[in-house]
Amino acid sequence: MPEVVRIKLAGHMARVPGFVWRRVVAAKARSMASTITFMTPDHHAVRNFVVLEIANGGKSVNRRQIAAALELPTDRVSEILDELERHMVFLWRDDAGNVRWAYPVTSETTPHRIEYANAKPTYGA
Repeated sequence: MPEVVRIKLAGHMARVPGFVWRRVVAAKARSMASTITFMTPDHHAVRNFVVLEIANGGKSVNRRQIAAALELPTDRVSEILDELERHMVFLWRDDAGNVRWAYPVTSETTPHRIEYANAKPTYGA
């Protein structure tokens, strides 16, 4: 691992020593791990499916698509989406209930572009 990382801060590149960024990353990892303890394998499957669909297609995803692809009851998918959104962990839905963003991707136009090796470029959330 590098001993120094560079971050953009107020329009300038700043150097962050290894001992500082390692502490920040470790603290964030602990925080994130406790945030997702509520998630079941179905929660992870729904979240992963939505991220891949948005990344590959660039369009929002509805609960019926998720239910069909994962062979889950539509009502269960709705519950899972409610829980993921309530915990403000990974996704956001529009008024029609379509998942518009699932971290780290979005079907919305943003200034952030993400390029994956095996998918077309998409917008970052």
